[in-house]
Amino acid sequence: MIQKKQNKEKLLVREKWRKVAQIYTRALPPNRPSSDDCLIYAKNIARILKNKKAAKVLLMGSSPRIRDILRDLSLNKEIRVFCLDLTPEMYQAMTSLVYVKNPKEKFVKGNWLQIPFEKNYFDLVIGDEVICNVENKRHDQLFAEVRRILKDSGFWLTRHNFFTPAIIKFNLPLFLLKQTKATLRGEITGQQVGNNISILSMYRLFYKEKENKPIKLNNMFKYYNKVKEEAIKIAKPEEKIMIEKTYRNFISAFYDMKTVQWSGLSKQESEKELNKHFRILRRGYSNDYISAKFSPIYLLSPRK
Repeated sequence: MIQKKQNKEKLLVREKWRKVAQIYTRALPPNRPSSDDCLIYAKNIARILKNKKAAKVLLMGSSPRIRDILRDLSLNKEIRVFCLDLTPEMYQAMTSLVYVKNPKEKFVKGNWLQIPFEKNYFDLVIGDEVICNVENKRHDQLFAEVRRILKDSGFWLTRHNFFTPAIIKFNLPLFLLKQTKATLRGEITGQQVGNNISILSMYRLFYKEKENKPIKLNNMFKYYNKVKEEAIKIAKPEEKIMIEKTYRNFISAFYDMKTVQWSGLSKQESEKELNKHFRILRRGYSNDYISAKFSPIYLLSPRK
């Protein structure tokens, strides 16, 4: 009986992360790296590893596209890649999405706030959208851990969301209506519209949350619904139908993640935090999704 129960629990865990991987395949930037993001990552990684015959790289999480980049850039080098994630099930689920498995890659179970490696171990740490997945009050602990495991000559490459005061002036209902018109003309997809409104809604909630508390996706769903209702008031009949359809499809696709929490700060607050532990060497901005101007890829070096 105990063995059967344990096997059932393992299957449930595996199924949970399989669903997360499926959701990831449907996600659009900034929820996963865009083509421009991948190009920025690849250029930075290639530059960092150019003169190194051997190096150790830590990937925080299991992002398939970044793992593909690391595999391609380590073909003729001794580049050891470690993927740090909470569960092997998540790593395995994301592994199903890589193009070709990297034989130089190893999974490590662990927590980003207590990274199981010794001091000054890595030449490069990469973390795509990791900061927003950690509560604001624990950012300092996260940055200190990344600084600890990096060599003095190492780098941290990370894409990070922030918001600006301009987001509060953004007319989301009118923007939704304009996006819906573009959908009806065949210029963009309903999925792109749902993604754009959801991300901008989240940024709006970050700005309105004075205590900088984490925000659940379910709260974003509710805010998106308010935006939708306002847009419908000024929409034509066919536009109303499309607005409702886009909203329903978006909620259906991501409902299983309704309890996931994100954290956010302004650009000024974010970079002030980063500067305590790192020097900002470069910010790389993509141009292929609407919120790219709020999601730069930072190239950071540790402060000594």
